[in-house]
Amino acid sequence: MDWPDGDRKCHTQATPLVGGIAILVPLSIWLGANLCTTPAADPHLFEALLLCAAGVGVTGFADDQAPISPLSRMLLLIVFVGVTLIVDPELIAPVLNWGEFDDTAMPAWAFSALMIVSATGVVNAVNMADGQDGLVPGMFVIWSICLMLVGSGEVVAVAAVLFFFSLTVLGFNLRGRLFLGNCGSYGVTFVLGILTMRTHAQGNVTVETVLVWFFIPVVDCLRLL
Repeated sequence: MDWPDGDRKCHTQATPLVGGIAILVPLSIWLGANLCTTPAADPHLFEALLLCAAGVGVTGFADDQAPISPLSRMLLLIVFVGVTLIVDPELIAPVLNWGEFDDTAMPAWAFSALMIVSATGVVNAVNMADGQDGLVPGMFVIWSICLMLVGSGEVVAVAAVLFFFSLTVLGFNLRGRLFLGNCGSYGVTFVLGILTMRTHAQGNVTVETVLVWFFIPVVDCLRLL
């Protein structure tokens, strides 16, 4: 529960912090069911999402109960992104795919380092932006639609599941019935970041487009800093 304090937390009554649980738990069940029943599915992507998104979500849930130090959260995010890249090497693209410029070749270690910094930064930026009903769940819905439009294969399937549950949470969040909590702002953003990595690695989205997608929370984070 998120209790108002009359200062930074201006809601009128205690509100459940269960939005992230309402998205990540059914997503995890769906991923697990696909791994068990659909041999043709992309096992590495699903395994990475199931393992690491759950870990990031649990980290956020723990932070909702008792605050974890910013440094500890940052280190845990770095570890989970690194594990994700190990579990699913196809997330590592040989080049940065630009739309208006020539592709930039990068060694695997440099691309991995860039993705660790980017994913960690975006997850924290979205968490800092989560201060108004409908804002972050609305971005989840929009990003899911974007991935459904430009992605392929399993990326589209996962994005469709995220879209359905994010839209459901958005409806309750707009009425002040629940908040995402750090479980949602961390875990769901992490999943969307991984799907974006895979879409870029497949050559289906350019760096410029990704910058536009995540422009609002990143710039808002810089403003807050």
